[in-house]
Amino acid sequence: MSLNISTASLRSLLALAEKRDKLTAELASIEKQIAAAIEGSTSVVKTVSSRKIRGGELGNARLPRAPKKRGKRGAIKNLILEALKAAGPSGISVKKLSAKLGLKNRNVHVWFSTTGKSMEEIQKTGTGIYRFKETGAKKDTPVVAEKPAKAKTSRVSKPKISAKKSRLTGKK
Repeated sequence: MSLNISTASLRSLLALAEKRDKLTAELASIEKQIAAAIEGSTSVVKTVSSRKIRGGELGNARLPRAPKKRGKRGAIKNLILEALKAAGPSGISVKKLSAKLGLKNRNVHVWFSTTGKSMEEIQKTGTGIYRFKETGAKKDTPVVAEKPAKAKTSRVSKPKISAKKSRLTGKK
């Protein structure tokens, strides 16, 4: 073994040794958290100082977010229908409805334009105003006669002669 080591290589060895010590300490911390999670004694919480996040060792890394809990399928439909029934025959605006239910205006508008559009019980009474329409024996609204459909005239189709250029040859 030669003892002729330059100061630059000694500095790099020292930096690597310090990095190894930090990593072993971090590994020991992770092992403690795993053991605690297995025992169920405490919840596993990742602790990272704000200094490390802002630009230290982790750079632009962000803390992991907890996954969002999704609502039950069809829950918005039930909420909106109950609110429309409670609003009465005058209806309710989307803005008031979203505030009452704690939803975003955009989500309520999208719900009405997709799901609500296919439901016969929901009637649009104005711009952004909807009401619940009873589909039973009650009929408050007068029936408006529909315009008679125009009779379709049949046209005799003639064979078309193409004057376009062919894509492959470029000729007519």
